[in-house]
Amino acid sequence: MKTKKLLLSLLTTWVVVTGLSAKNTIVTFRSNKEITVRVNKPIDGVYNFYYNTDRMDLKPNISIGYELDIHDCCSIRCELSSGLFFYVLLQEGDHLEISNMGNQIIFKGDNAAGNQYLFENYCMKGLGEYFPKVDSIFKKNISNKVDYNAISKTFHQYIVPSYTKDIEALQKEKKITSAFASDMLQNLYFAYSSIYFYHYQKLYSGKFINYKPSVLDSTQIVNEIDRLYSLTQWKVNPLKCYYASMENYYSFKYRSLDQMSKNKLLAGHDKETFGEYAGYLLAPDTLQSALFGSLLISNLQNKETYFDQELMLK
Repeated sequence: MKTKKLLLSLLTTWVVVTGLSAKNTIVTFRSNKEITVRVNKPIDGVYNFYYNTDRMDLKPNISIGYELDIHDCCSIRCELSSGLFFYVLLQEGDHLEISNMGNQIIFKGDNAAGNQYLFENYCMKGLGEYFPKVDSIFKKNISNKVDYNAISKTFHQYIVPSYTKDIEALQKEKKITSAFASDMLQNLYFAYSSIYFYHYQKLYSGKFINYKPSVLDSTQIVNEIDRLYSLTQWKVNPLKCYYASMENYYSFKYRSLDQMSKNKLLAGHDKETFGEYAGYLLAPDTLQSALFGSLLISNLQNKETYFDQELMLK
């Protein structure tokens, strides 16, 4: 009986995997118990956090291969029926195995050590784990005024090295490729930027430690946030990274504009075309279609009315 089960498992794995293209990225899912995994596959190469594209019912000792046609890199979201969810970074051509072993997720294959690091240190803990560290930096540098230089210096001299040294070690040990290391660095840069962004937003609105920002403060805060999301720091399309908060960034940028600037941005367009998301017009052309497209998917899926769909498509 055990022999038959083993043969069935090997045959299933062979049929699934050999039927996949060797050129494409292949993720093989395994589990030591019956469980369902739902995957959010990238749409047009962009990280998709709105829509479950595929569902797989895993059974013990039977592997299911999942093929992705990607170029350069991508991010996928996996959600288990147990309630656990996590993100995976992939490079074009990677062959990665993801095993659900009780409450543990084990990665094997190409760049597995990088995904294991991200899973254990960020996915499982959540970004909330790192909020107190950033919170203390802001509180330490705000008294009668805000020391923006000290906050920025701490970010680049202490926060960024806290993960870059780990990634550099993985690369030096040849556990991850240089391209994958670059994607990890970009993704975690956006992760910490989102925490800083949250604090700057609170500061901007006057809701952080009762500090009331001046007009000069408001301008400086916008400049600091711009620096966090500067185009010069993008090594890859940020919309491929699951921690990038580009939607929040452009929405904030729009809210900080004066009315004349908002009117100029919307000139020639009906107000209903973009709804509350006119801020996306501030994004480069290369990002705009993806930002609005993601909203359109959610619009259709959830039957929401974020904007006039016909006007948007036109």
